[in-house]
Amino acid sequence: SCESRHSSGGELGMLHHHLPKLYFLHIPKAAGTSFRLWLAGLFGVGDQLPAEHLPELEILGPHALAGYHLYSGHFGWRLMELAEATGEPIVPITILREPGALYGSGWNYASGVADEDIDRLGEQAGRQAKATRALVAAKHIDIDAYAGYTNMMVRYIAHHGTEVTTPARVTE
Repeated sequence: SCESRHSSGGELGMLHHHLPKLYFLHIPKAAGTSFRLWLAGLFGVGDQLPAEHLPELEILGPHALAGYHLYSGHFGWRLMELAEATGEPIVPITILREPGALYGSGWNYASGVADEDIDRLGEQAGRQAKATRALVAAKHIDIDAYAGYTNMMVRYIAHHGTEVTTPARVTE
């Protein structure tokens, strides 16, 4: 049988039985949502980490990684640090996007988000969303700001994508 150990109600999972544990490092505005949805279709719902953003991952903690086979979200390299700290073998994958297309996608998204929608994200995420929107708009007047936005892909791969102040440590 191909039933997942996390499946419930007869849900067919483990279509990915030949794949290693995967982390889709989702870089914002790099066309990752379509890929994430396709990838998620290979795994049972119970095989997927129920977090998509760094604060949710931090709340779950590093020991939660052991119970899943697919990790997909805006975690930057933080998930890999947690996996290394717990000895969890996870293979990272991502999608890179041509910087002009990344910028265009970010501009379309940022210019369509109302302040009241951003305010619903909470203090930290709202502040980051407003800063991103301002950074995208600044391209027209400040080439350094544009360079910061296009280097977002590098920041997500090389670091956390967002500020993290606590190192990845696991205690029993």
